[in-house]
Amino acid sequence: MLHLKGISKSYPTKTVLDAVDWHVAPGQRWGLVGPNGAGKSTLIKIVLKQMDADAGTVVIRPRLDVGHLAQELPGDAGRTLQAEMWTAFPRLIALRDKLETLETLMHATHDEAALDALVHEHADVTHEWERLEGYAADARIGRVLHGLGFSEPDRARKVAEFSGGWQMRAALAKLLLERPDLLLLDEPTNHLDLEAISWLEGYLSDYPGALVLISHDRHFLDAVVDHIAELEGGQLSTYTGNYTSYRDQRLARREIQQNAFQRQQKDIARQQAFIERFRASATKSTQAKSREKLLDKLERVEAVADEAGSIRFRFAKAPPTGRIVMTLTDLSKDYGKGPLFRIKKLELEREMRLALVGPNGAGKSTLMRLLANQEKPTTGEVAYGLRVNPGYFSQNQAESLDPENTVIDEAWEVDETVSLTRIRTLLGCFLFRGEDVFKSIAKLSGGERSRLALAKLLLKPHNVLLLDEPTNHLDLGAKEELAEALEAFDGTAVLISHDRYFLDRAATHVLHVEGGQAQLYIGNYSYYLAKREEEEAAAKLVEQGQRAQEAPKPAAAPKVAKLSYKQERALEAAEQHVMDLEERLRTLEAALGDPSTYADVSAAQTLQADYEKVKVDLDAANERWLELAL
Repeated sequence: MLHLKGISKSYPTKTVLDAVDWHVAPGQRWGLVGPNGAGKSTLIKIVLKQMDADAGTVVIRPRLDVGHLAQELPGDAGRTLQAEMWTAFPRLIALRDKLETLETLMHATHDEAALDALVHEHADVTHEWERLEGYAADARIGRVLHGLGFSEPDRARKVAEFSGGWQMRAALAKLLLERPDLLLLDEPTNHLDLEAISWLEGYLSDYPGALVLISHDRHFLDAVVDHIAELEGGQLSTYTGNYTSYRDQRLARREIQQNAFQRQQKDIARQQAFIERFRASATKSTQAKSREKLLDKLERVEAVADEAGSIRFRFAKAPPTGRIVMTLTDLSKDYGKGPLFRIKKLELEREMRLALVGPNGAGKSTLMRLLANQEKPTTGEVAYGLRVNPGYFSQNQAESLDPENTVIDEAWEVDETVSLTRIRTLLGCFLFRGEDVFKSIAKLSGGERSRLALAKLLLKPHNVLLLDEPTNHLDLGAKEELAEALEAFDGTAVLISHDRYFLDRAATHVLHVEGGQAQLYIGNYSYYLAKREEEEAAAKLVEQGQRAQEAPKPAAAPKVAKLSYKQERALEAAEQHVMDLEERLRTLEAALGDPSTYADVSAAQTLQADYEKVKVDLDAANERWLELAL
């Protein structure tokens, strides 16, 4: 359905696509991976014809419906969310409008022939409406919106009332409702909380069309895709399987290639030694020249390139602290609508790595700011332990960089006593090498800004790290490096992230914040999920038990006087009459639901009259049966 042949694209400083070939078949789910700046988004733009390739062709199957997640919600921001979602069904909207028009005309038409034609057309349009599952459209909208975190009242709100992040959720919801044949998603989990990410994962796992997904969420890729396309150094390599399978296959390929390179190099060395030894020999010079020609024609195996495009660093050794690093006592924060959370008592110990989780808006970032002394609590306090020196990374940290600075100037401002060599070494670990350190902050990408903000955090040693969304804009390799660095860190860390793989590796404790409450779990993210499932299952059992206890006990059946023979026969006859009328009603309903019934308008009207009469007779028959039965 999609075929790329020889696609090339270069910029003044870099070639991102070099004769790329790629084929996406129906039903395939591709994860497009590679380091930041490798050209993944460029490739998607070329497929969408938003950008021209320097060379090559893009072939898309005729009449293929391609859907792409836009960076802003197209449409009318003055519409309600529900109305905007309905625009995902243009065919259903046209049919709905047609049905309304036909019904208006049918009520106003007295000409029998014209009415007959309108009835036929109404039946045809109704059949098409049912074929396209028009009656289920509202339910589909509700299911998708609920999965992405919208409440039922949100459906009546205007799109303009939502924040940018929630408008992006709405754009994703609309795209999912459209169900294109080929779905192109570039970082769809941005702006989603963990619950919405989990729902989207399940939805895409059952998606009937083809899928191309760019994501830096390893867990998400593992659950959704069955093929991986790796873009690196301008080349595209393909693998069958999910992300974990790709990593294993890639490692095996690299080992095979390196072994082949080493074997070839040994053979080349032997051949060259022979050539040098016998080049001037009277008896073997011909043989030496022959081998030299063969070497010139030999197709060389390339050495395995170093892993490119991934940061390499470790946090500095943490200055020593006491066992208790922070103590939270009677802590709450209220912005006038009730407290976001209440924490009666919580102690953070040395080498503890605490993940803050919960839905968007629950107060995770607010709590992080309280821990960093960036904001004052409404009640209670956060008390630091002995010799605590916190380092705080906010989710907007990259936006606080001075756009007038160069990369090296921005880093040097943290501590001007640090040597230039150390600063350049650290920046190199975060992929700012050579002339890159003199780039203006204003010209950096989002990923580069995030890397620089993290690098600045490392220029001074801290024993407590407060990291709010440090994985935003980091590629898969960088996230793994950050997780490894935190695992090796001998201080204390508090983390917020929507990357489940990262949380699973980095966290030793989880604090769930929701609905004004905060609950601590001792274990990593997987342990937390398992315990939450256990708690929810137990709560359901308790609720069912309470309902059973609260339910009124059935009253003892009253003693019924024995019926006479004549009364029993009358009751049986009344019961049979009810059954006969019910069967007649079902037959009439089936006939009225058949579009062919309306070919004869007079007959259709007779059926409708019969239907109404049988309903009246059935009500009377039921009343008669009850009189005899009681």
